[in-house]
Amino acid sequence: MTPEDDKLIDLLEEIREQVVFRTDPALSGVLLVAPQYRSTYYRERHTLMGMLLLHATPQLSKHYADAIQEELRSRLDHYVEDDAVYQNFVNTGMTVSLSRLAENVVRAAVLLTPSEASRIVGQWASGERQRCTYRFTITGVARPDHILTMGSEGIRLEPLPSNSGEILEYLPLAYGRDGALDLLSNAIRVSIDCEAWPAIRRPSDPFDDRRFTWARGDVSNLAEKLCEALSLALDSFVGWGYQWFDAADGMEFFGGGPGYSYSREFATGTATLSEADVPDVYRLFNRRLRSEEGRDARVLDQAIRRWMRSKSRAGIADQLIELRIALESLYVPDTRGEARFRLSTHGAWHLGATFEERREYQRILRDAYDLASTAVHTGEVEHTDENHDLLVSAQALCREGILKRLDENPAPDWSALVLGAPP
Repeated sequence: MTPEDDKLIDLLEEIREQVVFRTDPALSGVLLVAPQYRSTYYRERHTLMGMLLLHATPQLSKHYADAIQEELRSRLDHYVEDDAVYQNFVNTGMTVSLSRLAENVVRAAVLLTPSEASRIVGQWASGERQRCTYRFTITGVARPDHILTMGSEGIRLEPLPSNSGEILEYLPLAYGRDGALDLLSNAIRVSIDCEAWPAIRRPSDPFDDRRFTWARGDVSNLAEKLCEALSLALDSFVGWGYQWFDAADGMEFFGGGPGYSYSREFATGTATLSEADVPDVYRLFNRRLRSEEGRDARVLDQAIRRWMRSKSRAGIADQLIELRIALESLYVPDTRGEARFRLSTHGAWHLGATFEERREYQRILRDAYDLASTAVHTGEVEHTDENHDLLVSAQALCREGILKRLDENPAPDWSALVLGAPP
């Protein structure tokens, strides 16, 4: 511990139990002494009140405000510019004046301890990475009765409580969308350990230096990739609902809760995910993470997304339109020539092992394409048992083709395939 550490800790120790907090105007701006503020925050931390309590401002005398600011200016000298720093919190970032930062450090000292607050400031100064957890909810899968762990990276799939009153504890602190709680009562929360950096920088430094990584690299699109793997493995649409980052250290420094993003398309199915399914899901997840670059990859991405949409749309006409686009992406990506014939022929040769299988697959794909064309041109398709069965059969072939393509590199040469090359 450096002398600077000692001095900051001593200052924080002197005021920790005596400082008074003025709450957010939404909480009537009431004053709370430190012990009362701390106990109220930890009791309400998973509610909207808990988020608002992080906006509470410690009422510091000029002596302590100046002394703490001077210590921060000394320890963070490399990052201070015009008496301010840019602070990269896990979910957001902003320019923070040293006076505001001093208030945040006092809040952290009250909610944690002076030593812990000083330690985290020291981590910022030395450029250490922030430990955090990337989380997202997935819907469309019935909640398992226990936590499932996937892969050597320890990806955790945790069932959310079936009681909506208990769900808030599992969601981001800033969560206020109570109207959607019922949609999450049968959902799963996915947790992946990761790191974020830098925690702090000069305000004039470029913003694009921010990084989030996990054991396999960048965290971007992990929610989408895992939902694709689950959808393909379970033959059902699985979507993510909310995604956010939870900080292991430092949220107490931030005057507000973590942000989150949410999807407008919640899956409503209840596919069953068991322990036995996990290896297959993980294998497909790896395939999606390792997807090759370039046009072939974009075509396969489109096929997967549209196949998933064909599983999620409410009306059979919309399902058929999405399925047609998926099949075209998979089997006639160049869109030249007679698409109906080439799509059904390429698909039949790609998937069929015998003449009889290929003939049947060609019929299914051709008939599904014709029915989808009716949906495209008229917007309506009669919802008969026959049409529904055709949709399901074509969806199954599309899924089988996607799964096969995920294991193929490079993409098939369709001309050679039809001429007799092995599939």
